[in-house]
Amino acid sequence: MSKGVGASTDVAFDPGGRLVAAATLGPFIWDVGDINNPTDITARFPAQIVTSLAFSPDGRRLLGASVGGFVNTWDVTTGKLLSRVKSQQGTVQDIAVSPDGALLATAGDSRSVKLWDAAAGSELAVLHGHTAPVQVLAFSRDGRRIASAGDDRTIIIWDTVTQQRVTTLSGHGARVRGLAFTAAGTLISGAEDGRIVRWSFDVRAARAQICAKAGRELTRQEWTRHIPSERYDPSCGSPPSR
Repeated sequence: MSKGVGASTDVAFDPGGRLVAAATLGPFIWDVGDINNPTDITARFPAQIVTSLAFSPDGRRLLGASVGGFVNTWDVTTGKLLSRVKSQQGTVQDIAVSPDGALLATAGDSRSVKLWDAAAGSELAVLHGHTAPVQVLAFSRDGRRIASAGDDRTIIIWDTVTQQRVTTLSGHGARVRGLAFTAAGTLISGAEDGRIVRWSFDVRAARAQICAKAGRELTRQEWTRHIPSERYDPSCGSPPSR
């Protein structure tokens, strides 16, 4: 399946797992229904430099960010360009579509996250909070939250209904490059520090798990490392080690 056209900056599967798209010097798409004999269907799409890709939940549309901060939407069957929106975010580093297909999120060098009406292509909100370019986005499975992360080494969780920040997660020592929510609602992050971190939003359960494994009270430093978004409030029952 190699096209030999340079580094890929994003890869996306359609919801059915039949199509796979790669962002390089253009969107390259293959039908992998027969994994031993994939079919290149790139020719139906216009040649264009693409930085990130996402399929709509129904698999009918492919969205791709292109040079100039544009977000393009193509019909998967025909390759026809359906819409083109300028994000005003500089280079768009990532795009994500909510599980119900109603919301589109974009992140870029402007240090902001934008929420859009996916059908109308109209801007709904601009979320500010990062201090460096935002590289990656992920919607929770129920669509109620979206996580953003990037070069400032932090992860911000946003409420998609109120469009407000829920919490900021810190702990990575380098740029965050990957985010994904699990079906159980936890968040997985990966960064250039070589660490993959699992974040739980049930603070009581997380605290109990940490206490059970440590067998004692956490020191303030350990608390900051494991539960950075919560005020230091040890409750394991055993004094912290010195």
